[in-house]
Amino acid sequence: MSSFMTNPAAVRWLAKSTALPKSALAAQIPVLRSIGEKEDDEDIVQMADELEARLAR
Repeated sequence: MSSFMTNPAAVRWLAKSTALPKSALAAQIPVLRSIGEKEDDEDIVQMADELEARLAR
């Protein structure tokens, strides 16, 4: 997951997500996953999986 914070698309998603209410995070995880799939970046997909798992707890 080291490349997550160096990927411009992931950083843009993170910057936009921080402006949203906490309740909107669950709806943003699929957006992050689709970015990872589009960029063919497994680190972004893994981050989406990790966020989803943490929200499920």
